[in-house]
Amino acid sequence: MIWHIFKKDWRLLWLSAVCWGALHFVLHAAQLSLGRFYQARFALAAVDASSFLPGRRVFLATGLPMIALLGSALLITAIVQQDAIPGLRQDWLVRPIRRRDLLLAKIAAVLVMVQAPIFLAELMEALASGFPLSQSLSAALGRAIFLFFAFSIPLLAFPSLTKNYMEAIAGVVVVTLGISLLTMVTSPVGGVFDPITVAWVTFAMRDAILIAGAAILLSIQYYWRKTLVSRWLTVGVGLLYWLIPPVPWQTAFALEQRLSPNPGSGNPIAINFVPDRSALADRQVGPGNARSFGSVFVLLPIRATGIPEPSVLLGDASIARLITQDGQVHNAGGQGGFKIWKEQPGEGEAAFTYGIRLAPELYRQVADQPVRVEIDYSLTLMGFRESQTLPANGGDVRSAAMGWCGTTVDADGLQILFGCLRPGNTDWCMSVVLEDKAVGAKNHRGGECRPNYSPFPFNFYGDVLARAVFPMPFADPSIADSTLVTPAMLAQATVTARTYEVRDHFVRQLVIPQIRLRDWATE
Repeated sequence: MIWHIFKKDWRLLWLSAVCWGALHFVLHAAQLSLGRFYQARFALAAVDASSFLPGRRVFLATGLPMIALLGSALLITAIVQQDAIPGLRQDWLVRPIRRRDLLLAKIAAVLVMVQAPIFLAELMEALASGFPLSQSLSAALGRAIFLFFAFSIPLLAFPSLTKNYMEAIAGVVVVTLGISLLTMVTSPVGGVFDPITVAWVTFAMRDAILIAGAAILLSIQYYWRKTLVSRWLTVGVGLLYWLIPPVPWQTAFALEQRLSPNPGSGNPIAINFVPDRSALADRQVGPGNARSFGSVFVLLPIRATGIPEPSVLLGDASIARLITQDGQVHNAGGQGGFKIWKEQPGEGEAAFTYGIRLAPELYRQVADQPVRVEIDYSLTLMGFRESQTLPANGGDVRSAAMGWCGTTVDADGLQILFGCLRPGNTDWCMSVVLEDKAVGAKNHRGGECRPNYSPFPFNFYGDVLARAVFPMPFADPSIADSTLVTPAMLAQATVTARTYEVRDHFVRQLVIPQIRLRDWATE
């Protein structure tokens, strides 16, 4: 009966399936047209100021994907509602049809009418960008598996609670309003420190809750038709999904440590306090003005040693504690970290600033007494993987690590853009340098190193192709500095890009036995 039910659904919904599937092909063809030098953060440049409406590129990157996903959701709802579960007048109950056959037929319809067009469109986009079949297939298949379990299965389960299409639409509206209310109620005032590098752990946990809840819901509805029980289960799963707290970043980082590709490679690295006021010469250092509002910052010069070359050391997160002479412990809260590039001899050895933010009341209490400072660092060592050098304008290169990259002068002629496309996740860690080796001119290093550390080798959200664009401004020609690249050097200038990958996650504790905070405080 699986084949007969599927054929019936196909005859009734083939036109909708073809239309929504065609929209996905249009979507990925449009995203393909964006090229290598477009990224969402540059979307403001495409806004039509005269009409205050998003430009074409903004719509292609943000609006069209939302419409395509909405169409897929409506199509899944229609597939389920062809044989609604609640009620007593359905044809599949009268005949009767085995519950398992009905469920498998609906899953088959979702795979063919919803999932297959998305998979083929994404595979087409990757292949049309010139990536090999194996790489394109891996990225498209990974996203298809994720979308099936985290998108299609929950959407297959929810409409099974309703008697008709209109009930399903009303249910979606109620759920959307409920989510909005829960978000407003549960969002902490001022935010909670949660490093983005470990956010994938919480997302994976919540997706697992969603998938497990949807699987249980489908079983209850299609095998026992307990709609009231299923509705209460849906409420419970929704509350669990939204109210469960994020995984503490220390716990998530411990998991990442166990997943380190090369554990122990960060062992030579040490973090030390440098009691040298000249290390903070570019900052205002001295007695802090602990006023009744705002915060007081204690700026400590820190040095990391033992960093291998070339590599990047990332301070993903840290937490500081102040211990007074009477044994009281004051938690300074979690903080973001730092980034140290060591690509050339001598780099990475200079002291960097670590800021401890204190409430004025606490600062006034401890500012003039010796305190013990303990800082726990969560660190990641990014090891060198590949380097590519190409012309500053019109460069084109393909590699396994970077993907398909190129260079061009932006529309205003003020900077060079280095852009890359790559099938898979958005785990970028890359540096770019614009230089003219003939005259020894080199602009400051640009790039980005914000990996998400997810072990899944595909992009959860957005496009099958990850995009990265790194701008490199020219030096002002009016500034007489022969060490910087100017537009006149464009013909012989080159761009050198280096990419890095995770080697090791590890922790370090810095202990300063005794320090007076007022000596290092600033606003």
